[in-house]
Order: sequence, then C-alpha cells, then structure tokens
Amino acid sequence: LYGIPHQLLPVFLVSEIDQLTCIPYIDAVESFGLPADTCPVPTSECGALVIDALPHLGSCYISSSMPCDGSVMASSYFGRRFPDIPVHHLCFPVRYEDELTLDAAVEDVKECIHFIENQTGEKWSWDAYFTAIKRFNIETDYELQKWEVNRTPYPQMTGETFWIYRMFFYHLSGGMDPRFLDTDRRVNRIMMRGYRQKKPCAPAMRHRCVEWSCPANFYPDFSVWAENCWGINVVASMESLISDIIIDTEDPDRALADLARSYQRTTMRKHTKGGYANVLDELWVVCKQYNADMVLMYDQISCKGMDGLRGVFEEQAAARGVHMLWVAQDLLDSRTISKRDMRRQ
Repeated sequence: LYGIPHQLLPVFLVSEIDQLTCIPYIDAVESFGLPADTCPVPTSECGALVIDALPHLGSCYISSSMPCDGSVMASSYFGRRFPDIPVHHLCFPVRYEDELTLDAAVEDVKECIHFIENQTGEKWSWDAYFTAIKRFNIETDYELQKWEVNRTPYPQMTGETFWIYRMFFYHLSGGMDPRFLDTDRRVNRIMMRGYRQKKPCAPAMRHRCVEWSCPANFYPDFSVWAENCWGINVVASMESLISDIIIDTEDPDRALADLARSYQRTTMRKHTKGGYANVLDELWVVCKQYNADMVLMYDQISCKGMDGLRGVFEEQAAARGVHMLWVAQDLLDSRTISKRDMRRQ
C-alpha cells in the first residue's frame, strides 16, 4: 500500500526548481473563471486538473482543507475531475490550542484510517505504525537540535536550508523511508562539528533574521541573496517551526492524540490558524528565542492571513526595536512580482 503525494511533487516541488512551471496551470484555471486573487498553490493544482496534467491513479484520495479556503476548492476540483475515485476530507479543528477540540481531531484520524481500510482492503497495523513513528521521532529530535543550535551565537543553518528540507522531509518521510534518517545523521555530524568549533555558518552575519509567512516558491533562495549581499542571516523560518511533537509509541490512544496534535500544527497551519496570537505573539517569542533583531516578512499578496495585521506587526516591532522588512511576492507566479522586484524592495 503506497501513498503518493499527488499535489506536493507535481506542483509544489517543481515550482521551486523552475519558476515558470506552474504558469500554464494558473492561466488555465483563471481562464476557467477562478478569481486571480486566490493562493497560487491550490490555483495551480486546480489548473493542472483543468488541463489534465495530473495523473488519474489510486484507489482513493485523502484531501485536507487545513490551510485555507483555496484548498477546499482544490479538493472539489479533484472530485469533479475524477468522480470514480472516493475522496476523504481531513478537516481538523482550526482552534487547535483548545484541547477540547482534540477529541474531534482524533475522530478525524480514526475515520481516515477506516476509509483507507474500506477502500484498499488493507488493515491497520499498530506494530508497523509504531515502528515507523519511532524512526520519525528520531528525525524530529534531529530537527529540534537544529533549532537549539541556531539559538546560540554559533548558528549552523541559514537561508532556505531550514524550510525546504523540513517541508519535504516532514511530508514525505513519516518514518517510512530510512534515507531521510541517514541524511539527518550526516547533517547532524556536520552541524555539531561546526558548533563545537564555535564557528557560525556565516562569519559576516550582520543581522540575525526570522523569516515569517510563506517564502516564494519561485524564488526560494531570496534569503541567500540577502545573506550574501547584506549579511542578513535567517536563523529561523516559520515554515520549519512546525509539528515538533514527539509522538507516543506505546499507548494507541495517546499515539492518535499526538498524531492529531501534529497534524493540527503542520505546514501553513501552525502559525496562520488558531487565532492571531499564533502568528503575531508567537513571532516575538521566536525572535527572543533566536536573539533576532530583524524579521523578513513575506507579504504573500494572494493570502488573506497576514495583511489584516500589518499595522499591528509594524507597531509592535518598533516597540521592540526589531527591523521589519516586508517583501511582497505571489508564491508561485513570478509575473505579478518578479525576482528583481523582490530584490528592489
């Protein structure tokens, strides 16, 4: 039984490799009638469905409306394009900090398990699950060590290294693929060697910067340009600071509860759902933890989440003596705001 990340690889990953990849998908679905102010990620996925660029395969499909309304739209497009493939929607509670919502989240996980069993004929195995999760917990521990080292005067990670690896390791590994763990071990050895030598990864660091909101897929190495030209070093990235829960591997009930907690705090959700405190107040907590004096705030113009708080962000940053650098971008569409425009900002 194989799980295939239907959207992550053909849309999200390739857009980081070639900035023009998703343009035909975006144009196709906007010609179809979709408003142009929708997030380019679900827009691209819908456009790929409109022009038949996504493969028709699989015994069933698991979708999620967790990040935004655009994802709900993408799930509906999939159901319309492939009406013969059963769809299950994972819809975890938005107010995830309230533990009273946890029971509903666990029920979502259980319903998803039953759905897969009914559609595939495979049966859930706690032994297989715990074996994978034990490996996944080790991978999570390696990630937490990166965070701890970067809070010191000798950070070893910078630029897009943080969020790109975290993004794909978190969504593709799940403890099932030992190659990720091998990579983690090698990276950890390199990282700890540099830390013991008290050598920061960037000797010319002028600013310790926190990267907040969603980086531009079509320009993932913008932060590397900022580092090379201006000495602005990203020591923490919002899209890497996700799902840091060590999942229980003994008790089935606690295991599913921890899994639900982790899903509720996943990519594009931990800081943009659950109330403004998770995106606003948490930013200042992270700045303090990482001793950051600057915030690189990506103003993702097709996302409605951050814009309403812009004035509050700037006011609170000024009160704390933190430099706020706003950089507008359109995530997957480099025509709206180009790489040159981003550098000019």
